[in-house]
Amino acid sequence: DLLTQVVVYNDFINFEAVNLGWALVRDISNMLFVIVLLLIAIATIVRVESYNLKRLLPKLLMMALLVNFSKVICGLLIDAAQVVTLTFAHAIVQVTAGNLYGKFGLTDFFRFSRQELNSGTELANVFNVFASMLLGTLMLIIAFFVILTYLLVFAGRAVALWLLIILSPLAYVMSAFPQGERYSREWWNAFSKYVMVGPILMFFFWLAIATSTQAFETSLALRRGNVLDTGTSQGGSGGGIGAIGEFSNMLKFLVM
Repeated sequence: DLLTQVVVYNDFINFEAVNLGWALVRDISNMLFVIVLLLIAIATIVRVESYNLKRLLPKLLMMALLVNFSKVICGLLIDAAQVVTLTFAHAIVQVTAGNLYGKFGLTDFFRFSRQELNSGTELANVFNVFASMLLGTLMLIIAFFVILTYLLVFAGRAVALWLLIILSPLAYVMSAFPQGERYSREWWNAFSKYVMVGPILMFFFWLAIATSTQAFETSLALRRGNVLDTGTSQGGSGGGIGAIGEFSNMLKFLVM
């Protein structure tokens, strides 16, 4: 439930801290342009070629304009990525309905049929039940940390984008003169990375859900066919007590 709330978050540029922080950095950036203009004027007087007025002034004026639209530009780029991210996210929410536990196939891992529990000696049954429950618990822990990793990545992505939006005016200021272009490129690299990680992760999450669902339906169809052929329901396979011993369930979990 917490993961679904985080992945559908889409209010990056309207967050209150972002509005306050961006406005402050924007005002500071506008003041920095005055300083940059003075530096260019001095450099032109002393004939420093890297700060030539004719070469830098058009770029400086353009960046001075873009500083005031930096949050809007960030919002447009984030929205373009969020269209893809939310498309897959809403599909996942509708399919799973908050039941990722079931999508991993873990529900069946802790079920045992009466026939299986009475298939051997009491000591063998106790050992098999313990081994199956232990393996199921380990797989549950693995699934928990996979989902926790996704949750932390998306939560960190939101915080990182907030900070990058706040600092976006400085990226345009830095790109206005040669010595600051490196820092501007670093900002763009970080921003593009955090923007693109959302749709990429959601695509593979959706692919895992779709593959898991298909594998479940195939396994169910095969199991029904087996029931019709034999006239009995085994509830498990020869791999051990419970559905955790079935190859199809193990494969479904590993793919997921």
